[in-house]
Amino acid sequence: GGLSSSGHVFACELLGNIFLFFNSWITIPIILLTLFCLYYAPLVSLGAWTIYWSMVLSDFSHRNPLRKFKKPHPPLFWKLFRNYLNLKLKFVQDLDPKKTYILAVHPHGVNGQQMGSFLFENPLPGITLRGVGASVLFRIPVTREFFLRYNMIDATRNVIKKALDSHVSLILLPGGEREALEALPGRELLFLKQRKGFVKMALETGASLVPVYCFGANDLYDHPQHELVRRWQLWLVQKARTLIVPYWGVLPLLPYKVPVTVVVGAPMEVHKVENPTNEQVDKLHEDYMAALIALYDTHKKELGYGDRPLIIT
Repeated sequence: GGLSSSGHVFACELLGNIFLFFNSWITIPIILLTLFCLYYAPLVSLGAWTIYWSMVLSDFSHRNPLRKFKKPHPPLFWKLFRNYLNLKLKFVQDLDPKKTYILAVHPHGVNGQQMGSFLFENPLPGITLRGVGASVLFRIPVTREFFLRYNMIDATRNVIKKALDSHVSLILLPGGEREALEALPGRELLFLKQRKGFVKMALETGASLVPVYCFGANDLYDHPQHELVRRWQLWLVQKARTLIVPYWGVLPLLPYKVPVTVVVGAPMEVHKVENPTNEQVDKLHEDYMAALIALYDTHKKELGYGDRPLIIT
């Protein structure tokens, strides 16, 4: 997306790494800096923003799952993050490259960094894999370029269907912003009972469903629990489908040193139904939740979560 010069790619990757790592801590300063520039240098600021937004609004790369992708190198922050947490990826069984998959990752965690195990590395040789992100992410300066750089696509229905119909497998976080808001150390809480869109898409395309559980994702950070803050965050989730969560671990930005293990379950074969009924969607959704619970229960004791129940709402 945008300009394709090597200098632009390097700059976007560098800034994107910084933005993703700092996440919400840098969101508010960017907003304040923008307002400051608009006040003290309005013409220059408006000119710069006009040029940028003209590029963004005329570029629909995030809606093209078949665009040419380049294999990116893992960003520096990811290598540090992975080593610091001793992050491991565990497969229950190998995935057949001839098939198409929807890998659903749980829980979301504060910032969904566990998706880096798939986006920044190459754990599935022979399988074309794209990350799915909320549409709003592709309208945020720097964040947009970062996600395009690392092969993310828009979460809109037609984009997802086109990808799956073209034998492009997807990885997504069904819990979304609402689940991220509830990500706190010491509990495993998923918002999944009403999240059926990815299941319906699996039926319509015949893509296999793969439950993925990230043990440790919720234990990495704390974030504000004040009632006024939560009301504001819930308003953002409901009205803007986005979330700003200032978070901290050992220090601001530095997560608690908790081992993280991403367990990829066995794929669930799905027979294609072009126009599935509500009953068919509900049945597959129930089967998926049962498989996810079984995956969690099978591995929780060996990974140190034997006394922690999985709560699905």
